Formats: sequence, C-alpha cells, structure tokens
Amino acid sequence: MVSNIRAIVLIGFLLTFFGSKTAVANANFHFTNLSELTVHDGKLYFTAEDAIHGQELWQYDPQSNVATLIEDFLDGASSSDPENLVSYGGRLYFSNLSQVSSWSTRLRYINPLTNTIEMVEGIELKKDSNNLYDIFNPLVFNSQLVFVALFAGHEWLFNQIVINSGEVTNIDLSDNFSTSSNAQLKGFDFVAHQHYLIKVYRESSHFKRKDCAIFYDTVTATQTDSAVCARALGYLNDAQSSETFEIQKVISSEENTYTFFNSTIRYDHRLDLVDFSVKKGGVVVYNPDTHDETLLDGEWLAQLESFSDSFARQGNKVYFVAKSPETGSEIFELDLNENKIDLYASTMEGSGSLEPDNLFIFAGELYFSGFTETLGRELWKVNKSTLTIEQVADINSGDVSSNPVNFQSFDNKLFFHSKNSESVGNLTYYDPVTNSVTNVSQLNIAPAIALPEEQLMANEGDTFFLELSIYDEDNDELEYRWRQLSDELVLDFSEKEKDLSFLAPEVERDTTIAFSVEVSDGNYAKTVFLDVNIVDVNKAPTIQLTPMSANVIENEELAVNLEVQDLDGDELTIIWEQLSGATALDLANAITSFIFVAPSVSGDEDYRFKVTVSDGELSVSETTTIKVLDKPKNSSGGALWCLLLLSIILIVKRSQ
Repeated sequence: MVSNIRAIVLIGFLLTFFGSKTAVANANFHFTNLSELTVHDGKLYFTAEDAIHGQELWQYDPQSNVATLIEDFLDGASSSDPENLVSYGGRLYFSNLSQVSSWSTRLRYINPLTNTIEMVEGIELKKDSNNLYDIFNPLVFNSQLVFVALFAGHEWLFNQIVINSGEVTNIDLSDNFSTSSNAQLKGFDFVAHQHYLIKVYRESSHFKRKDCAIFYDTVTATQTDSAVCARALGYLNDAQSSETFEIQKVISSEENTYTFFNSTIRYDHRLDLVDFSVKKGGVVVYNPDTHDETLLDGEWLAQLESFSDSFARQGNKVYFVAKSPETGSEIFELDLNENKIDLYASTMEGSGSLEPDNLFIFAGELYFSGFTETLGRELWKVNKSTLTIEQVADINSGDVSSNPVNFQSFDNKLFFHSKNSESVGNLTYYDPVTNSVTNVSQLNIAPAIALPEEQLMANEGDTFFLELSIYDEDNDELEYRWRQLSDELVLDFSEKEKDLSFLAPEVERDTTIAFSVEVSDGNYAKTVFLDVNIVDVNKAPTIQLTPMSANVIENEELAVNLEVQDLDGDELTIIWEQLSGATALDLANAITSFIFVAPSVSGDEDYRFKVTVSDGELSVSETTTIKVLDKPKNSSGGALWCLLLLSIILIVKRSQ
C-alpha cells in the first residue's frame, strides 16, 4: 500500500512563526529612525525603525530602487536593534538582540549564497558570565575582522573576537583591561604600525566621571600603560571633582597607516584624543612610549569653547565643528601635517551660524546639515572651489526641517535619512548629476520561510510531499525554484511549484537527498536548504516450495525443494516443521531441500510440512502436503495358479 508522507509544519508552529505578524497589502510605512548605512556587495544595508516592525535590518537595491526588510527578527513592533554592520570576507556581519528585553546579543552574518541570516558559531561564553551582553566596534585589521565582546555576569568580562576566513578565535582581555568594577567599554581601535589595541572606557565615582585610554599590545598580549587617562585628562580637566570629562571620539586608524587626529605614519606613535566636552575643547597628543602628552595650541585653539562630535576627514585634512565667541559654531580644518587649525568655511557672517552638523565628504566636497529659521534644518555643502556655502536642497519645503543625518556614499549618490517634524522619515538620496533629491518610496518585505524542525523522510516506494510554509507580508506573487543537490538518485519533481512532491525510489540503504528552494517576491530572493531521508524499507524474503502437493506410493522417495530470494541480502534463517503424519521425520538438517521417504502405510495418509524463512525482522512461510498411497495387494495370483494347474491336468489326460 502506497502511503502519502506529508512533511507539514504543524498549526501550532505556524501560529508561533507567523501568528503575531500583521499583513499589509502595501508596505507604505515610513521610517522613524535609520542608521548604520553600510555598502556591501553592490547594495546598501541599513537598520531602520517603523511602527510595524521595530528597528530591523534592511537592504536597498539600486537596480530596482526598492528597499527591502530582510528579516523581522522579533515579531511585531519589537526591535532586535541590529548594529555593528561591517562588510568582511564576502559576508555582512552585524549584531542584534536574540529576544525582547534581553541582555543576550547574537553575532550574525548574511550568507551570500542564500541571502539568509546565520549565526556566527564559536563565540565562547566566559566563566561566571550569564550571556553575551554586547559587541563593539568591528574593525578589519591585518586581514582579520575583530570585535570586542562584553559579557554580563558577576562582573563585566571582555573578549576579543577575531574572525579569519570564517574561523573564530576568542582572546580573553578581562585581566588586562578591567581596572575598576565601574569600567564600561566604549570602543577600541588599532594603531596599525605598533599593533596597539586602544580600549576606551569610562570610570565613574560619585559625581566625577572620566574617560581613559588603555594601550594593549596585540603581539605580546600585555597592557602597555595603565594610567593614560589620569595624565591625559589632566590637560583638559582641571575643574572640580564634580565635573565630567568625556572623550567622545578617538580618531581611528586604517590598515598600515595612522589616521589619528594629527598625523600619518609617525614613528613617535602619537595618538590624539579629541576633547568635545561642553565647557572646553582641545586636541591632546599622547606618546604611549614616553607617556608624554601635549595639548595643541594656536590662534584658533585658544578661542574655541566647545567642540561637536561631528568631523570628517579627506587626505591630511580633518574637518570638524567648534564654537568660538567670534564666529559662533562653524566648520574648522585641522592640517595633520602641520598640526594647525584654521577656520575652513563660515556658514554665516559674524557670530551667526547655520549650526552645521553631520559633516560628510562626498564627491570631494563637504556636505552637512544646516539650520535657518526660514528653511529649517536641510542639506548644505561647502563649494570646494570658492569655499562658499550652498544649499543643496530644501527637502521639506518652507520652514519644516528634513533633518538629514547618517550620510553614506553609494551608487554615485549621497544617501541619508530625512524626516519631518512628525518623525515621518525616508531613505533619501541626492544625485549630483540630476541635482535632485529622491525619497525611496518603494518598500518591500522579504518572504519568510518556515521549515519543519523534524527530520524529513519517506519510505522507498512512497510519495513524499512537503507543503512549503511561506509568509509574505506584501502578498506579492512569489516564484519558486527547487533544485536537487545530491546526484545519487534522479528524482522527478516540479522545479517551479510551491510544494515539493516526488515518488521515493527504491534504495539499497538509507539515502539522504539534499534540496534547495529559492523563493523570490520579485525584489528579494531567499534560498533555504533541506534534506529528505529516503528510508530503505526491509523487504520480506520470497520463497517457492516444490512440490506444493504430491502423491507418493509407500516406500518410494520424493525430493522437496525450496527456492529463496532476499532483495536486501539479509542473513536468513530456515526452519522446517512436520505438521501431520503418523511417522515423525528428522528435519533438523534440512535447509533448502530434503528427501521424503514414504513410510509403509495401511491406508492412504497425508504428510504436511511447513517451512519458515526469516531475515531477523520479517518472515514468510509455505506448506506442502504429500499423500502417501497404500501399495495395492495382488489378490488374483492363486486363481491364476489354479487355472494353470487345471490346464496341465487337461493336457496330460488328452495325451493318455
């Protein structure tokens, strides 16, 4: 009997996977927040928040001009808060929460072959730690991807996570790093020339808080200085103990070159800590070898009252925003070769200001967001030829601000997040060729695919059927492409149907067949893999017993033969039994045949025999009936002799 094996996700599982999602005919929602814009594999990835899905991971494809929500990790409006997006080794890595209101963070990546999201395996939880709490500052250094991981337990514990060609290495930093139970990791960076790992953390006590920089030698795995924060901060924080000093930025480095705030390829290993405190600003140069610190001075540095945390770098020039009584809040330029600061561009005459923010270099020019009473906060730039200020666009016309933030250069356009006063926002880009600003209004939700957790299997000879469980929030018309990845067997199935169905072939042993299915909504395609186990079903032996019935005269012989076949090649057991007959025969040595010697009988008598063949699991039996015939007695012999004797007497008489 052919059965129909249906590998269907149970209703309860479907409700868990899909039940709390709200279907929308047209995903015409808007972003309330958008950040982490990262270019990877010809596409723009970013995290965005909306009222339906929360803060999740999105992708923008310039070919289709569509932004797609890749996966809603936490159902409904709950946010998994993806961050630390970094492109490395053909993969896009990021971290996010594993569940709502959880301290449990996961490091994941997008598999470039399938467009599905997978976990990074091999991160070791530290002892006395409940879980991985957070991951910070991904950096590609010496062809490796490096994170710092924070573990939450009885105390804050730190690991350096190194990924090289997909392999994960865990390096314990806790003993070399934690100098205070109140220390909190803020970030880290590499000095490529000396291989220093710079960890920036915060140490707080009562009303006083200070930031410290620790230098860690990645070669010797030792901390090279344990008190940099106290000496470096002495130049800038000479106020009362209740005041706070905060290092908001440490200028990072690139492979094989210094990119700190003062120079490149400097053999004195100088590090600049840029103070952007609200009271007093400055640039500190620190030498980790000699422990010497220098506060840069000059005409402008003496006047600057506060620094913003907005800066951009082009070549040996760093542009930043600072405020002075004379100019107001304006854009300044630091020459890294000369350690000299000058006013780069005045956004307004006198002490007036556009309050520039979000500085970004695009197409060789400096773009920023600027504010006026009549235009709101919109997109501006500094013309590099004339060093004059130009408004790029009034995205939200009138005095309604578009608030452009989080700039990224991609596809020869300047992408950013814009929104209005009601926090209705969009992914927006400026095209310098057409001199136009466009909101990406086509939004798409990638299809979600659920596979059963149990092993998929079918007995050979049965029909396998998998009902693919898919949820597409946009109700798009979906396309499917099934592929058989294992070539041991050739199966007949439809490649473009939603569900997978085929007749399981005969196999000599249990055989696993690998499949993949690509599901596309026309804008985004995902591929999932599954295995179907074709079960080798044990077959009973087949036997043929000859003769099935026969007659034999007493004292004569008859050969009884057994033919046996087992398609599985199992070891067989053969047992003969005598079911009837007056004389018991010895069948102990009988295997596939025996000779039946008919005993003497006084009348016809039936002898029945049964043979049972077993492969240890299944058995079959056959019976044969042999009728033993009583040999006929010759009762006419005496009469014949009498006739013969009578004939002889008659012959004698005639001769007389």
